[in-house]
Amino acid sequence: MGFTYKKLGVYAFLILSLIGLILTFIKIHTQKTNAYLFNSVVWAVYGTVLACSFINWGGIITSQNMKRNDFAINYHLISISFSEKYLLKYAKERQNTQLRKEVLDKVREEKARTFLSKILFYETVQE
Repeated sequence: MGFTYKKLGVYAFLILSLIGLILTFIKIHTQKTNAYLFNSVVWAVYGTVLACSFINWGGIITSQNMKRNDFAINYHLISISFSEKYLLKYAKERQNTQLRKEVLDKVREEKARTFLSKILFYETVQE
């Protein structure tokens, strides 16, 4: 499989490790306390999680994997969240009516949920 959540986790870990090393260097160089380091690292993790939550990772993964010859449609339909817009685009390009029907059924099912259970992403998917 090409681009996956595992790779994204590795990149996020690498970024946080780099931030931790930089903050440790600053702590040692400027003779800050351990509380400073702990506080800074916690804020860095919080900021990273917050920043990453605004990105549609499922859409990015699906759009990148659509370019591959061995694109696994069922894997993306079932396992990758929020990839429906790209799957509809893929179905239109390939004229795959079965995939289009399956994706639209999933979107309609999500749109039919009660207000407190809805995921607003599905309200933006055009049929």
